[in-house]
Amino acid sequence: MHLISALTVLAFAAALVAAAPDTRNKYIITLKPTANLLSVKSTLAAQLAQENAKESVTLEHKIVHEYNINQAFKGYSAQLSADFAQKLRRDPSIASVEADGVVKAFATQPNPEAWGLARISQRELKVPANYNYPDSAGEGATVYVIDTGVMVDHPEFDGGRATWGKTFCEGCADEDDNGHGTHCAGTIGSKTYGVAKKVKIVGVKVLDGQGSGSYSGVIAGIQWVAEQVKSSGDKKAVASMSLGGPKNDAINQAVQAAISGGVTFAVAAGNENSDACQVSPASVPEAVTVGATDNKDGLASFSNFGKCVTLSAPGVNILSTWNNGKTNTISGTSMATPHVAGVAALLLADSPMSPADLKKKLAEIATPNKIANPKGSSNLLLNNGFTTGDGEPPVTTTTQPPSTTTDDSSRATPRV
Repeated sequence: MHLISALTVLAFAAALVAAAPDTRNKYIITLKPTANLLSVKSTLAAQLAQENAKESVTLEHKIVHEYNINQAFKGYSAQLSADFAQKLRRDPSIASVEADGVVKAFATQPNPEAWGLARISQRELKVPANYNYPDSAGEGATVYVIDTGVMVDHPEFDGGRATWGKTFCEGCADEDDNGHGTHCAGTIGSKTYGVAKKVKIVGVKVLDGQGSGSYSGVIAGIQWVAEQVKSSGDKKAVASMSLGGPKNDAINQAVQAAISGGVTFAVAAGNENSDACQVSPASVPEAVTVGATDNKDGLASFSNFGKCVTLSAPGVNILSTWNNGKTNTISGTSMATPHVAGVAALLLADSPMSPADLKKKLAEIATPNKIANPKGSSNLLLNNGFTTGDGEPPVTTTTQPPSTTTDDSSRATPRV
């Protein structure tokens, strides 16, 4: 079974795997670009009805999700027998039939340090240091957090800036019953721990309380985000995906299709200390793929690396919001990714641009040659472009968050 996960350092891995959704007999069907979605669906529905009518059938054959992301990614997820899935692979209108897989969030033991915000607005490593950012602070931009959900009424998301989007994991409640998504959202836009302190945050739940979900559910979440952005005409939209798994064409194509519609994707490189090009969605060329660094500017021991990594950001011992209304400190490329999503929101709030131009801008304003042993990754460390001495002075300066954790901080959470 393939594994895709929210990328935090893994603790209690065995328990998480045991709680993973059952994806047996579930497949993702991707159509060829010239195929007609409705025509194929009609034919497929008739074929599934014939299969279900057989006396020997023991499995209900059915379509679960229908996908059409900006006409660039079309297909379905379905419950099928292995024999019928093999039959579909011979259909000339179908590009691929892939087994569904499992996505997860990974966690680490907590640590009381908080340092990431200051680091992304300083060219040199300074301790302590202030966090400098524009007064606009991401106002007018929206970040979709595709994760375990977000505690939208956390006091750190003042003024109703965080809202619930939609849930795409089977049997899941409309709440963050894990904490991982709330932590990522806090790094993006909470008033104390956030990069973009006035940004709007939308929680899109694709992972359950154990930090697990399916490829098909993640694709459905990506499609929903693309549809929201298209229908609203939003030119300042970012998606943050702190999850990943073995390289998968369907996931990659879904992300590419959403990017083609104007959504910038910040995605985690992964936590296996291996080549990010073998991970999805980290291997999507158009996405901003994020590695993790520690508070000494070293590449984190767990961080994936390689030519698919766009830049790296703080991802070790990151203090942020938690789903109990308080805070927690965890590590992972999952924690690095929302730093990038937050900076993307800062830039879009001041100057809307295409995903390609935004990716280029993030690389241009990053601090070069600071990461010790980047292992073949681009040696670029995230910077928000509002660094003292870089032209115009920052409009707003804050001290970094207090170095404290809550009584609940000992709880381990999946690493993104």
